[in-house]
Amino acid sequence: MMVHHENEFGHPYAGFHNSVTTAPCNIAISGTVLFVYAPFIIADIPLSLIADTLYLPWDLAAQPAMDREEITSSVKEHCDEWVKAMGGTPGGRQVPNEE
Repeated sequence: MMVHHENEFGHPYAGFHNSVTTAPCNIAISGTVLFVYAPFIIADIPLSLIADTLYLPWDLAAQPAMDREEITSSVKEHCDEWVKAMGGTPGGRQVPNEE
């Protein structure tokens, strides 16, 4: 749904792609809070598939304004964003303040 939230149609199953590729990192991150969010992350995958199937006619009819790579994320990009937001780096070192 987030892919279609910005009114970006024309990329079939982009939301499902995002759910599948970011699920491993999201589940790993949910481990910091005893995996409370893991069932919701897992449930998001089939729900994204259903939503993207409902949006399929619009995706097929629309001319996309952006490339698919711009609206989908990879696991590495997603995990790196979370690690950075939590004050670290992918290697586990702390990010110095830029002040």
